[in-house]
Amino acid sequence: MSIPTAVHVRVSFNFIFPGYLITFIFFILFYKFTNNLEHLIKVIFVTCAGCGIYSLMASLAGGGADRRLFFSTTFDPNDLAYFTLVFLPLNLFFITRSNGIFIRLSALIFIVAGLVLIFLTQSRGGFVALVVSLIILFFWSKKISKSIKIALLVIGAFIISVAPVNFERFSTLMSIEDDYNLTSPTGRIEIWKTGLRMMIDNPLTGVGVGNFARAIGYERQEIGSGPARWQSPHNSLIEVGTEAGFIALGLYLYLSFNALRIFVRGRNQTREPVLSRICEFLVIGFVGMFTAAMFLSQAFSIYWVFYIALSAAINQMLQRQSKEKVTQRVLSS
Repeated sequence: MSIPTAVHVRVSFNFIFPGYLITFIFFILFYKFTNNLEHLIKVIFVTCAGCGIYSLMASLAGGGADRRLFFSTTFDPNDLAYFTLVFLPLNLFFITRSNGIFIRLSALIFIVAGLVLIFLTQSRGGFVALVVSLIILFFWSKKISKSIKIALLVIGAFIISVAPVNFERFSTLMSIEDDYNLTSPTGRIEIWKTGLRMMIDNPLTGVGVGNFARAIGYERQEIGSGPARWQSPHNSLIEVGTEAGFIALGLYLYLSFNALRIFVRGRNQTREPVLSRICEFLVIGFVGMFTAAMFLSQAFSIYWVFYIALSAAINQMLQRQSKEKVTQRVLSS
């Protein structure tokens, strides 16, 4: 709906066709074929392995600039941390004794590689999201034993002690009043304010998907407010609301919180203990990903859609379990 009224119609059209259409097809295929627990476990392991291998290669072969890790042109350091956080908690499912030694060892390596990568990127948003994930893991999770939690703490402490991490950057989180994101006209706070203003000015369809940077550049040129830089929103909610309007933002929030609700319901209500463990780790992963996305332009990323597709697949499994339970009651009566 945002295409006809977009700041640049062709940009929005190309964003959706064929760009986001591919993501939509992925969702449909995921929902159709990931329809049982065996398929779900295989898909999650493949994604964890893909992310783990990428994290390992990035940690070993990545280069540095300003003491931050860069690897290829696919992700900047902040995006690297986000990408890692999406899949990192899911590895916890595969380190339990119910899995083979190869899978357990692989999952452990992927966890270590992911933690190293997050620290080396020195992404402050990624660090905050990691802390949030760890708080949920240690104070809410019931599927991970105390021994594994202690082992994770030891691994984290070891990584911090040996990895070449610039903790000065992380320490700025304790005194952000002088941070450029608060004081600079091109910092995140000013970008978010501009995004909210454009959202209010274009409440129904926004400025067009994929057009935030162009819209903010045009506005700066028109009103003469600071340099005419084209910048990303650096916040997924601002991105959705500004580019596609309030209705789209409402749908985005609904899908996100509904996914979280399904994961929590699966963790608490399913009769299948394996599915219950998976759902708990999905809660940790989704909250970590969503937290990191508050500092990045990742609203339309495949990784958010991946979690929404997981929630849809799990929901159909829970519905099937509920129908089977009702059928058993009827037959027994």
